[in-house]
Amino acid sequence: GKEAQEIVQSNDKTKITQLIQDLGYQLFERTQFIQPKDMMVGDLILFLGNLYHQTQQFQHAIDSYKLAEAYTVSKPEILKTKLAEVQKSRQIEKAKEKVEKALKYEIGIKRTRMITILVLAGLAILVGGVWLVYFRRK
Repeated sequence: GKEAQEIVQSNDKTKITQLIQDLGYQLFERTQFIQPKDMMVGDLILFLGNLYHQTQQFQHAIDSYKLAEAYTVSKPEILKTKLAEVQKSRQIEKAKEKVEKALKYEIGIKRTRMITILVLAGLAILVGGVWLVYFRRK
């Protein structure tokens, strides 16, 4: 109701997380006794999916939207729109993860090259120093 909407609008992560836990628990209890094609349960699951989407838990949101679809919702066009949005968000997140992974790999390679160069330079200085000491004695 209004209380849940106020929490959503506040964008308070702690309160939203608590709402997700509370709603998730209630839905878990209800769905054990209520079979699909119950619009009220479907709308609640849709709302849960929206909460997951808001907190950027994209896979949970997708799963919730698909379950809401099985239960049916009062506004299926909203469900389809939300599902498309969260799938796009998930794809973007995956792309960012790939870029970050590639950057970390590239940084690792550069770091390894730099260490190799420093070690070789150190060895060259050491060998050069030994060489000079050896030939100065003669």
